Amino acid sequence: MTDKEINHCNELGTQLAHRACLELSNLIDQTTQQGQSYKYGIGGKNLHRGWYCPSIIYDIVIGNASRGRLVKKPQPQTLPSFRYCFNANGTLLRVDEYFNGKIAASESLLHENETIKGLTITSDNQLLRYSEEQYSDAILTQYSYIDYNPCDKTPYFLHCEKYKLEDNRLICWFAEYEMMTKSGWSHNYIFTLDEQGVIQSYHIEGEDPKGIDHSERVVSRNRNISRN
Repeated sequence: MTDKEINHCNELGTQLAHRACLELSNLIDQTTQQGQSYKYGIGGKNLHRGWYCPSIIYDIVIGNASRGRLVKKPQPQTLPSFRYCFNANGTLLRVDEYFNGKIAASESLLHENETIKGLTITSDNQLLRYSEEQYSDAILTQYSYIDYNPCDKTPYFLHCEKYKLEDNRLICWFAEYEMMTKSGWSHNYIFTLDEQGVIQSYHIEGEDPKGIDHSERVVSRNRNISRN
């Protein structure tokens, strides 16, 4: 990472931690209502929020990441990974994450115009994650979260994706940063889109050309960049 990127990550992590403190009670108060309908995520792994992970591209560019599959009601012998709770308008209010068949953590979501904020709380009321998504005309422009150490309640890890649309290209600055050691990595992922906004292929750009494969990769997933 460049010094500029490190400074940006430090500032962003501090801002998110500050807003997490301000929003904690507000988010819980507004989203603890019972859902009107439910869906379940089966088999999703290594993705925040599973099937409904905000990232457009995480499971495309990072190995061993899967959204799993979505069902209305799991079979009795199937243990879900997530339960998604919606209000009467179909807006996602809460995400319950399961471990060994029991709810281990719940993420409460607050929708404010084109921003979505989320707080993930363990079953014993410890803060695990604070996330923010920002959209413009239904296109994700930034998705960031910080993870907390439940022992000392300090944020230690930052994930950030920034998106910019240029004609038939989607450019994503993707960074992961250890806030305690002030170290991390970042790449620019350049995606080619068809006329409907479906991702066709991508290549990687980075500061250090060593160890980076710049070849064009074909995307087999049918992934549209719009959330509509």
